[in-house]
Amino acid sequence: MPMIKICGVRKAQDALVAAESGADFIGLVFVPNRRRSLDLESAAHIVEELKVSFSTRPEIVGLFADQSLEQVNSFVSNCKLDWVQLCGRESLEYCDSVQARDFKVIHVPVESHSDQDVEVLAATINDYSGSGHMITLDRQEGV
Repeated sequence: MPMIKICGVRKAQDALVAAESGADFIGLVFVPNRRRSLDLESAAHIVEELKVSFSTRPEIVGLFADQSLEQVNSFVSNCKLDWVQLCGRESLEYCDSVQARDFKVIHVPVESHSDQDVEVLAATINDYSGSGHMITLDRQEGV
């Protein structure tokens, strides 16, 4: 069964509409200097509005990229995140230390140049998924 994540939500009203429309996940961006990035206070407000309005709310996903583990875990705790989506170059050990379930983004080159490239990608996916991390594949430009 497909699941739906509405990402880049910046306003409580938008999160409520997404939840009413059946979204399974609401994505909040915490990557600095991104257009849809939120601060801790704004994100906590969105989560609280969802909690008050829905007995079974969509799960909340915080998006991060190459940020300190302390910062990620602080947002998990303070915003009551259900998941994190790690979009940078986070190691397996880093992912294991996050205090929420996670989606690890694996960047896939636009073109594969050899069988070895495919084997490395497959090994990376197996390493993360074999340790219990959900995988999201994302196209990597400029490779």
